[in-house]
Amino acid sequence: KDKSSNGYHANQELVDEQPTVSENGGLSFNGIRNHLTLGSNYIFSENDGMTIFASVFTQEDNNSKEDNTLYSFGLVSNKSLHITTTKNRFKISTPTDHGGVWSIGQFDTKEDLILSFQVSFQKKQKVRIDGSILVDDNVSISSINSATIAAFPTREHSQGPVTIGGQSKTQNETDRFFSGIIREILVYDRALPEAEILQIESYLTEKWHNSSDLDGSNNTETNQAPQFQTDGNFSVLENQWAVFEFNATDADGDTLSYSIENSKDSQFFQINTI
Repeated sequence: KDKSSNGYHANQELVDEQPTVSENGGLSFNGIRNHLTLGSNYIFSENDGMTIFASVFTQEDNNSKEDNTLYSFGLVSNKSLHITTTKNRFKISTPTDHGGVWSIGQFDTKEDLILSFQVSFQKKQKVRIDGSILVDDNVSISSINSATIAAFPTREHSQGPVTIGGQSKTQNETDRFFSGIIREILVYDRALPEAEILQIESYLTEKWHNSSDLDGSNNTETNQAPQFQTDGNFSVLENQWAVFEFNATDADGDTLSYSIENSKDSQFFQINTI
């Protein structure tokens, strides 16, 4: 559902191609035929660029599903805006026939991630994963409109509408549908300043990040602090020495280490683990 006042709601009339609601929020796409489209509601930009954010969960990697299409609009890649991501690789293109480029990058495996994409017309095309800029490419494209995008209200052989969870065109669509959970996608018809990007990434992180996985289980865990089993309050006369045994346990089973913090005299103590 479109959160703006535009009413650009994503839709899928065919029951077999509808994604399902994930237990902890977002929509689950099966990677076979599930997808949504915006029909004739095209998202163009004649401003200074475009910025897109997505909170997703996917267990696919580059070997199992190279083209895990998240967002697509037009004819890949000549006249399209196209975004694919797995848990360790992304491929994003702006219309290459009109000064756009492919931005491709690898990252450490992240099944639960926030992807941010921005194209600043006639300047830069940047991709961020969880707030880190991984690609910063030069572009000469000057607009995202009907002249640069192969737009059509329905998915056809070489043109189509804004499509979520699959490519916009139908040509070579097999194995290019998204497998995973798409929690939220935000599209802005301008190149947002850094402060706004950070604010939106923070919002998505707080709302969705690490909230659930494909089977609906909750991944959020609270780490418990270690507990001393002995009283550490004791005193030693100056210029004397003493031996004291500390015992501590950790409910999470983490390995414990001991140190003396924030003390000018810590160099006079020796700590051994037994």
